[in-house]
Amino acid sequence: MKTWVKVDEAMKHYGTLDQSQKRVNTVISILTMMFAVDLVLINIHRIKDDTLAGKMKFNLETWNHLVRDLKYPYVYQIFHYDVVSGIILVILQTQFQIAATYMDLFIIINSILLTERVGKVSDRIKELSQNLITSEDQWMAVREDYNRLECLCKTINVELGYAFLISYAGNLGGVLIQLYNTVNFEGTVIGLTYLYYSFSFVLTRILCVCFFGSNVNEAAKKSLMFVYRAPNSPYYTEIDRLIRQISRESLTLNGLNFFQIKRNLFLKIAGSIVTYELVLVQFAGDVMHDKSTSKNITNSL
Repeated sequence: MKTWVKVDEAMKHYGTLDQSQKRVNTVISILTMMFAVDLVLINIHRIKDDTLAGKMKFNLETWNHLVRDLKYPYVYQIFHYDVVSGIILVILQTQFQIAATYMDLFIIINSILLTERVGKVSDRIKELSQNLITSEDQWMAVREDYNRLECLCKTINVELGYAFLISYAGNLGGVLIQLYNTVNFEGTVIGLTYLYYSFSFVLTRILCVCFFGSNVNEAAKKSLMFVYRAPNSPYYTEIDRLIRQISRESLTLNGLNFFQIKRNLFLKIAGSIVTYELVLVQFAGDVMHDKSTSKNITNSL
C-alpha cells in the first residue's frame, strides 16, 4: 500500500485513474452477483429429498437434515452432530468461499490499476515519439516513471505471489472437479443446473484473473513499439536504456516465478484442462466399468 501511495504521488502529473474505476465496479458487481447465485444454487442442490424441498419450510428439522445429512455427512460420520457445530461449519465454509472469490477480485483490481498506470506511461512515450522529442531530460523522466512501475510490479509479485499461486491452483482444480462431476452426473435437473453454473463461474474467475493480469504485460509491450519509433542517435542514451529496460519484460505479474501471467497462459490453462480431464474421464470410465461388473456378479449370485 505504501508503494502504491509513493508511485501515485510521484506520477500524479499523469492524472487520476478514472477509467479504472468503472472497470473495477463492473467486475466487482458481476463476480459478486455470480457468487451469490452460486451460493444459493449449491444449497438448493444439496436438498435431494423432494418432499422436504416441496414443503419449502425452514425449521430446525430442515436445518439438521441439510447440515448433517447433505452438506457434511463425511464429518458427522465421525463426530457427533449438534446444532452449534453445524452453524460453525456453515460459517467457515461460507467464509472460505467468500475469501476465494474476493482474493480473485483483489488480484483483478490490482491488475486493472497497474495496467492503467502502464498505459499512461505508454501514452507519454507515444507522444514523445510522434513529436520527435530529443530532450534527454524528458526521456529520462519517462524512463524513471517506467522504473517506478517496475518496482511496483515487483512489490506486487512479492506481496501477492502466494495469492496468484493459490488462485490459479484453486480455480484450475475447481474447473477440473466441476467438469468431471458434470460429465459423470446422475441426478436431478437442479443438480445438473448447479454443476453447469458452478463450472462456468469458476472458469469465469480464472479467465478474468488471467485476462486482466496479462493486460499489464501487453501494455508494457505496447510501450516498446512506440519507443522504437523515437528519434535514434548514438547520443540518445536514455532512449536506448528505456528500450533495453522494456525488452526485459520485467513488468509482468507472476506467481512466485512459477509462471508469468501473459496471454499465452490462456493456452496453457486450456491444455492443462484438456489433459487432466482426459485422465479423469478415463478414470471414471474404469470406475463405472468396475461397478457394472460388480453389480452383474451380485445379480448372478
